[in-house]
Amino acid sequence: MTGKRRLFKRHEEDEVLEIKVAASLSADSGSRSFQIAKTIQDGLALGLGIFTLYTCFTGLLTDVIQRSLFLAFVMPMVFLNAFTKKRKEYGPIMKSTAVLFAVLSVLVYTFTALNYTKMGTTYGAFPPLYLVVATLGVLLVLEAARRIMGPAITIIAIVFILYALFGKYLPSALWNRGYTWTRIVKTLYVSSAGVFSTPLGTASSIIIMFVIFGAFLEATRGSDLFMDIAFALTGKSIGGPAKAAVISSALVGCISGSASANVATTGVFTIPLMKKAGYSAEYAGAVEAVASTGSQIMPPVMGSAAFIIAETLGLPFKVIIAAAIIPALLYYISVFLSVHYESCKRGLVGMEEKDLPDVKKTLRKYGLSIIPLFVLITMIVMGYGAMYTALFATMCSIALSFVNKNTRMGFKTIVASLIKGCKGVMSIATACAAAGCVIGIISLTGLGLKLSSLIINLSGGHLIIVLLLTEVALFILGMGLPTAPAYMLVAVLVAPALTQLGVPELAAHMFVFYGACLSSITPPVAMAAYTAAGIANASPIKIGIQAVKLAIVTYIAPVFFVYSPELIGIGSLSRISLAFISGIIGCLGLSIGVVGYFKGKLNPLMRILAIGAGLLCVYPGLLTDSIGYAVIFVVVSINWIMVRRRQAKQIA
Repeated sequence: MTGKRRLFKRHEEDEVLEIKVAASLSADSGSRSFQIAKTIQDGLALGLGIFTLYTCFTGLLTDVIQRSLFLAFVMPMVFLNAFTKKRKEYGPIMKSTAVLFAVLSVLVYTFTALNYTKMGTTYGAFPPLYLVVATLGVLLVLEAARRIMGPAITIIAIVFILYALFGKYLPSALWNRGYTWTRIVKTLYVSSAGVFSTPLGTASSIIIMFVIFGAFLEATRGSDLFMDIAFALTGKSIGGPAKAAVISSALVGCISGSASANVATTGVFTIPLMKKAGYSAEYAGAVEAVASTGSQIMPPVMGSAAFIIAETLGLPFKVIIAAAIIPALLYYISVFLSVHYESCKRGLVGMEEKDLPDVKKTLRKYGLSIIPLFVLITMIVMGYGAMYTALFATMCSIALSFVNKNTRMGFKTIVASLIKGCKGVMSIATACAAAGCVIGIISLTGLGLKLSSLIINLSGGHLIIVLLLTEVALFILGMGLPTAPAYMLVAVLVAPALTQLGVPELAAHMFVFYGACLSSITPPVAMAAYTAAGIANASPIKIGIQAVKLAIVTYIAPVFFVYSPELIGIGSLSRISLAFISGIIGCLGLSIGVVGYFKGKLNPLMRILAIGAGLLCVYPGLLTDSIGYAVIFVVVSINWIMVRRRQAKQIA
C-alpha cells in the first residue's frame, strides 16, 4: 500500500472512529440529551459564524456590544460540553448546573449588549439589577474558564479580585486602599478594561476569523497537501519520517497555530511512521510535540497570542510576522538538524520509494488549496486589516474548492466547516475573558506599576535577572495555562519592567510570547507532550525531557533578541542578515553538541565546546560570531579527521 493510499485510509479510519466515539458518547450520556445538547451547540456555533461574517461585512458593533454578543454564543457552548464530552466528573449535578449556566449566559450577555449604554453611564449608586447582571457575568466567565481549561486561570483571577478587596491589609509595597465589590465588578464588567478588554476584542473579531479560515482550508484538504509535500521532500533522506514530521508540522501549523491541535492532526500519521523507522516512542513523540509547538511562532497565522500582541501594541500584524520570521526559521532549522544528526547517530535510513506520496498527483488534486494561504500572506504584507484578510482568504478557499471535484464543498460541508471553526474558538475566547478580569484588577489598583518597580528593585536594575524572573513566572504559569493566557498575564505584569530597563516594547512582548509558547513542551505539565504521549503510547514526562533538548534554541534565543533586536528584524538589513547567518551556524553548533554527533560521536569536551560556540553565534556580535565560527570549525574538523582515520584503519 502506498503512502498516499495509507493517508486516505487514515482519514477513513478517523471518520469511522469519530462515528464510534459519537455513538459511545450517546450511549453513555443518554442519546436524547446528547443529541439535544449537540444540536444546540452546533446551532450556537452556526449562529456565531453568521454573526461574525455579518459584522465583518457590515462593520463591527460598539466594542462591548460586539464582545458581549460574542460571549452570548460562546459561553453556552462551553457549558454544554458537559453533555458532548466524555468525562467522569460530568455527572447529573454537573449537567444540571451546565444547563442553568448556559441559559444564564444567554440572558446575561444578551442583556448586557442591549443595555450596555445605560449600564456604562450609571454614576453614583449602581442599580441592583445591573449589579446582579455584572456579578453573574464575571462569575460565569470564571466558571467557564475552570471547566474548559482547568482551575489555574480561575484561581489566579480570584486571587487578584481578593487583592483588590483586601489590599488595604497588605504591606506598603503591594498596598491598595481596598475597593468595594460594586466598584470592582463595575471595573471588570462595565468598563472596557476587564472582561471586555482588548484580548476578548481580538478573539471576537480577528482570531475567530483566522480559526474559521483554518477550518475551511482543512476542509479543502490543505493539510493533506502540506503533509504529502513534506514526505516527498524528505522521506527518502536519513531519518526521513522524523524530518517529514518537522516540515509537515511547520506547514500545517501555518494554518492551525495550536500546538496540541497540530499534534493531534499530524501526529497520528507521523509518530507511528517514526516508531516503525526505528525511533523510540519517546523520541518520536518529542519530535512531533516540538515541531507542533513551533506552529505558534510560525508565520503567517501563528498562535492567538500573536494577534493580541498586535492589538495591544497597536501595530499592524505584518510587523509581528516580520519579527517572528527569523526566530521561527532558526527554531525549525535547529530541530531539523537535531533530527538529522540523531538519525545518523542511530544509523536510521529513509522511507522506501513505494511508501512516498506522488506529489504531482497531490498537486493536481489539492494544489488549488494552497492559493488562499498565499492570498492571506499577500494581503497582510500589503497592509490590509487582519480580520478582512482572513475573511477574503476564506471566501477564496470556498470559491476555489468548486474548481476541482476533489476539493469541492457542498452546502453541508460549508456549514460543517463554519461550525467547526466557531467551536474551535471556545478555549481562547474563555481564556481572554478570564484574563481580562486580571487585567481589570491591575488597571484598577495600579498593581502593574508597583510590580514593575518591585521587580526592578529586586533585580538591582540588572536586565538579565528580570529576564530570568520572567522565565520562572512563565514556567510556573505555563504548568496550568495555555500559551495565550500565560502570555497575557505575564505581559501586563512584567513587560512594563522590561521597557523601563530600555528593552524595545516589541522585543519585550516577543520575549514573553516565546517563553509562553514553551509551556506546551516543558515538563511537568506540557499539553503538546501529553497529546503526543497518547499517540506514541509513551511517558509524557520522558517526551517532555526529549522535547526540551530538541527545542533548546527557543529556550535561549528570546534572551538574545532582547539584547540584540536584529534577531526579530529590528536594525539594518546587513546586520539582520548577519544575525540570521550566525544563528544558522549557531543552530549547527547547538545541534551537534546536544546530540553528540557530527560525522561520528563527539566526546564530552567537544560537545561542551560545540554548545558554547553555538551560543556565541546565536548572540549577534562580530567578536562573539568570530569565536563561535572558529570553535565550531575546529570541532567539526577534528571530528571529521578522527572518523576518516578510524575508517582507514578498519579498511586496512
